[in-house]
Amino acid sequence: MDLKGFVIELKEALSTNENVLDKIITTISPNPVMNEMTIHTKAIINSAEVYNLAGQKVWNSDNIMNNKIDLSFLNKGVYIIKIKTDSTNESIKFIKN
Repeated sequence: MDLKGFVIELKEALSTNENVLDKIITTISPNPVMNEMTIHTKAIINSAEVYNLAGQKVWNSDNIMNNKIDLSFLNKGVYIIKIKTDSTNESIKFIKN
């Protein structure tokens, strides 16, 4: 292939065993949250931790029932939730109103 003086030579295709469509995506709602947050994922949640922006852990649990978390005790502000499953570790920023 010749592109204006540049030659691109393809010798072999690269591939992986990972199917991008099979990647587990984790989301939360609502955001901003008032009292209760729902974690949306196809994976089983092993644990979740909430940190303030100073990096202090303000909540954690190894037992998330129905993918719902009561966050009514948090002060208004911005937080990060770290969600751990068997296959992923996700960090999601959220606002508490």
